[in-house]
Amino acid sequence: MSVFQKLTEVDISKLAERKGKYDYLSWAHAVREMLKVYPEATWRVHEYDNQPYMETSTGFYVKVTVGIGDVCRTQIHPVLDNKNKPIAKP
Repeated sequence: MSVFQKLTEVDISKLAERKGKYDYLSWAHAVREMLKVYPEATWRVHEYDNQPYMETSTGFYVKVTVGIGDVCRTQIHPVLDNKNKPIAKP
C-alpha cells in the first residue's frame, strides 16, 4: 500500500474544524496523525532571509517539505487569516 493510500485511511473527521466555509485540519493535528502511522516522517520549513515565510508582490507564503521514506513532497501555501484572506504582514 502506498504512503498516500495508507494516510487516506486515517479517520480525521473528529479533528476537522470549520474555517470560514471550508473544512480545515490544523497542522498540529495533521502532523500528529501522520506520526502515528509513520513515526519516521520528517518535515522542513524553508526559510528566506532567516524568516519562515517569503514575501512576493502577491502576498506572503510558506514553503514546507514533508518526507516519508523515499517520498518527499514540497508545497507552497499563502499565509491566510481565519477568513482565508491573505494577511498584510505575518
